[in-house]
Amino acid sequence: MSRRVIVVGAGVVGLTCAVRLAESTDLLVDVLARDLPGENASALGPVPWLPPPARLGPEAAAWARLTRERLGELAEGSASPETGVVLLPGRLVGDGSPDGGRGDVQRVTAPVIFPVAYLRYLVRRLLAAGGTLTRMSLPTLPQRGLVLNCSGLAARALAEDLQVLPWRWQYLRVTDPGLGEWTAGSGVSIVPDRGLLAIAADDEPGTDEPHPDGRSLLARAVRLEPRLAGVEVSAHRAALRAHRPGVQLSVRHEQERTVLHCYGHGSAGPSLSWGCAEEVVRRVSSLVTAPAAADTGLW
Repeated sequence: MSRRVIVVGAGVVGLTCAVRLAESTDLLVDVLARDLPGENASALGPVPWLPPPARLGPEAAAWARLTRERLGELAEGSASPETGVVLLPGRLVGDGSPDGGRGDVQRVTAPVIFPVAYLRYLVRRLLAAGGTLTRMSLPTLPQRGLVLNCSGLAARALAEDLQVLPWRWQYLRVTDPGLGEWTAGSGVSIVPDRGLLAIAADDEPGTDEPHPDGRSLLARAVRLEPRLAGVEVSAHRAALRAHRPGVQLSVRHEQERTVLHCYGHGSAGPSLSWGCAEEVVRRVSSLVTAPAAADTGLW
């Protein structure tokens, strides 16, 4: 009988890991999540693939390179609209003045993820490979078997990881003054979307705005792209994402279960997802084929 892996969390990282496990192993893959795709912070966008923060280290940089390659493959050909990934020209703006102004500009063409369509595409791949997706609010991680914890912000409670902190993510839709390409820098992304612009960013550290109305985000975007001064805001949303000093990717053996933790990607999740999923597949395959470790604890 095939073994089963329970994936907790249906954000972009959890779904990508579930797809790779379902397609490349003999495991039965069941995804459990309180929020289904399209209901969580992963659905805010569109967002371009961006290099990960340097604080995440060389392993994350390797995951990001592989993810860019996989997203580029999804963006090619007539199937691109169905995948929710397209290749678009854009600009990476380096840090400029201390007040967050413009710096050096690098012109690139990179994959841009339109998350609602993209998450639906991942779900279709998961189901086609025999996986399942179930809405379920879990007070604790499953107590038996092989568990992949991709719970994001909920990992603070589920994994008792106090390094996981809520970090506010803001998203605006504004009129487009005719930019014609995406722009990203200083933690802000500006992407054309159906005649409007989507502006997204984590809150700046130290921001004291208990009830954000988007003005601080728009001001940051204007510093990055002055042509946005005076644009009309048509929509504003705020959500919480997990912030952590680094990605937690580790294994814990317990008496009746083995947990592989995979969380802490924050806003870099879309840019790391496929590379991280390959590492998850490698580790899960090793867990399935190797005898259980004699000692409990983290590897």
